[in-house]
Amino acid sequence: MDFKSVILEFESCFPQIREYGEDRVAWYAGKETKKEYEKIKAAGPYAYFYDFVNHYTVSLLSEKPLSTSLPKLFFFIERMAESDDCSVTDLLKVESLEHIRDQSYSIYQLALSLMGPKTCELEKTLDDYMGKPVPESFPQK
Repeated sequence: MDFKSVILEFESCFPQIREYGEDRVAWYAGKETKKEYEKIKAAGPYAYFYDFVNHYTVSLLSEKPLSTSLPKLFFFIERMAESDDCSVTDLLKVESLEHIRDQSYSIYQLALSLMGPKTCELEKTLDDYMGKPVPESFPQK
């Protein structure tokens, strides 16, 4: 996987992200959703992951009962962590893994249980600047 293809690969694996993204744009901006979705997508992977993928991930982690899409999502995340393109692993670390750490402890713990070995290894590097995660350090939700 490379940085230039990460959005298309994500959309290929999760075609429902378009509808999710358009609904999200309508919710927070009240704009014409198809054009705004494409505009954010065109801005590149960091904007796309920030506005759509991160929130989609947390929504799946928050579903009760658990979403059947979670294993597929974390398989995709593991593929990102295994990438030889450091831009892909940086994107994963800065956008997705940091965002997961900003959620409740229960969401973080569930995400950890679904992470593959490379993703866990990358997630541990967040300790260097975010501190070691402990239940008290998470927002209460």
